Amino acid sequence: MDDSLVLLLMIFSGLLVAGMYFWFFDPKEIYKLSVKVRTFLTGLRVKTCSVGDFTWTYAERGKADPNRPSLLFVHGFSSNKDNWASVVK
Repeated sequence: MDDSLVLLLMIFSGLLVAGMYFWFFDPKEIYKLSVKVRTFLTGLRVKTCSVGDFTWTYAERGKADPNRPSLLFVHGFSSNKDNWASVVK
């Protein structure tokens, strides 16, 4: 077989084994990766703000424009900021 084909098969096999490992033994890592990809694709930037003993994490996108309204998405207690990434366009 051609060396490049063997290399391609080895890379594919390694990715398949790694994917199966995470799927069965550590699925939260797949979720965390999908959230990072969604956040990146929507152009959101994750930032933090400390007030007293509390640290608030939020995501923002775009530039401030006084001629355009800002939107604030608020989630419930069983959710987090990442749930809004699929809503942002």
